[in-house]
Amino acid sequence: MPITPIFRPTRRRTLVAGGVAALLLTALAADRVAAHQAEHRTARAFRSATGTAELPDVDVRGFPVLPQLARGTIDIIPRPAP
Repeated sequence: MPITPIFRPTRRRTLVAGGVAALLLTALAADRVAAHQAEHRTARAFRSATGTAELPDVDVRGFPVLPQLARGTIDIIPRPAP
């Protein structure tokens, strides 16, 4: 009686796994781009409001950022000025 393998990857499973991986990487990239844009816009708004010459360094906390943007609140940490 031949023994059949318990798990034998098929082409369909490979394609599904590749699709899921591509979707997750796209979501991660979109989140990082959104975080960068939020940091830059916040820094520009702070510079405009305070009248400083330089853009301040701003860090957006938390991962993922996209749900924070959807809620309308972002966890931001302004770095101290040098």
